[in-house]
Amino acid sequence: MPPGPEGQAPLSIADDQDITSRKNTLDALEATQNRLEYLLTANPAVIYSFILTNNGYTLTFISRNVVKLTGFDPDEFLLDPTLWERCIHPEDSRGISSWVEALRQQGHLTLEYRFRHKDGQFLCGCAIRCVFLLPTRSGLRR
Repeated sequence: MPPGPEGQAPLSIADDQDITSRKNTLDALEATQNRLEYLLTANPAVIYSFILTNNGYTLTFISRNVVKLTGFDPDEFLLDPTLWERCIHPEDSRGISSWVEALRQQGHLTLEYRFRHKDGQFLCGCAIRCVFLLPTRSGLRR
């Protein structure tokens, strides 16, 4: 190393930390995330979450296995907030329109309707069971 100003030896600081614990924690987190992803995609049910808003709802997550059922990629649902409702058969959509308010009041909801697959065909007997979980300080409650 070249000498510092006025011929002084350069200052060097070394920081030696054991990151084993941090690495183990990150590895465990990755394994947990991989297991959760497997459970979500191997499950025959499409798992999703949304936030109820004053104007309705905002979808925040939908599992990747939605592609198998609907032909639509999860991002298509997340980026287009009206996609799900537009795919419901017109004869079934009348009862669907008030689902947000019913979910708010009852805390749970079961809907059955025909859903238009991305290929244009209607899937019969799609059933949706919603359970409204309210956030609390200690987690979620029904």
